Amino acid sequence: MKKLIVILTIITVVILSYSEGFTVKIKDMVRFGEDNRDNQLIGYGLVGGLDGTGDKNKLAINTAINFLNNFGIVTNNQDFTTKNIAAVVVTATLPAFARSGDKLDVTISSIGDAKNLQGGVLFQTPLVGADKKVYCVAAGQVSIGGFNAGLGGAGAQKNHVTVARIPNGGIVEQEVPAQYLDGNKLKIMLKDKDFNVAQKIKKAIDEKYGRNRAKAVDPGMVEVEVPYSFMDNPVLFVTQLQNIEIVPEMSAKVIINERTGSVVINQNVKISPIAISHGNLNIQINGTDKFGNVVPLKNGNTLNDIVSSLNQMGASPRDLIAIFQMLKEAGALHAELEII
Repeated sequence: MKKLIVILTIITVVILSYSEGFTVKIKDMVRFGEDNRDNQLIGYGLVGGLDGTGDKNKLAINTAINFLNNFGIVTNNQDFTTKNIAAVVVTATLPAFARSGDKLDVTISSIGDAKNLQGGVLFQTPLVGADKKVYCVAAGQVSIGGFNAGLGGAGAQKNHVTVARIPNGGIVEQEVPAQYLDGNKLKIMLKDKDFNVAQKIKKAIDEKYGRNRAKAVDPGMVEVEVPYSFMDNPVLFVTQLQNIEIVPEMSAKVIINERTGSVVINQNVKISPIAISHGNLNIQINGTDKFGNVVPLKNGNTLNDIVSSLNQMGASPRDLIAIFQMLKEAGALHAELEII
């Protein structure tokens, strides 16, 4: 008599769902005003004070020479013999409504052949926006949050030792003009574009402030006319708006992490009638008979049912990914498939 062997695979399935009464505040789904956006900043700088783990090439040396020339010190390549400096790219994000003097976190990335930025200090570095204007200046002690050690030919490394951060290492020098009102109009920008969500926001605002107060322009924007009673205090109006709650929309989506074998599925994912054969795995949807190694499922079953069946049949994470891709290509998977 043959024994039934159940193969358990490391596959984590998370089903995202919500009840009809589940609501979300508008502020968690939108940003107020077209100018209410982040801006990326970038700069080229020099990290010094390294313990022989800096760049071997001439990039950092030439940068150091130019750096010293700015202070009226004339030098040449022969004056630099130690590997205690590294050429780096410095990046930061300038949020909307940031004021002069505000501090930003900055990230430092080696672009030479430095082995480790541990213990280094970033020299004053101007950070520019897309318009090449300086908006921030960064400097300070870098923190890599890891280690790089070796002993007797063996080594250990945690995190990236050639990428570092400086919390509050950047100081805003120039503000980016930003406003959230255009006359008496307030533009609400949806983070996730969706016609249904835009219409729900419009309806909720109209119910609170009067008919035709809001207009759903497109799936990414709702335009609101600020009531006359709030013209002297528009901040109060936005405060009230952002606390309005609506029932969110959840698009059908499947997310697979190939490294961990995790699968995230929401309740809106559906499967059309189809038969799947992958290696020794077979699954039939909307079938009436069970034969051989085929597991029949009824039409309209969710992807969760299929994953459970495949798990029982010993499917690996790679099998799941291949099957999901085939389902998508066959037009049977009615959801967005994302593999990370």
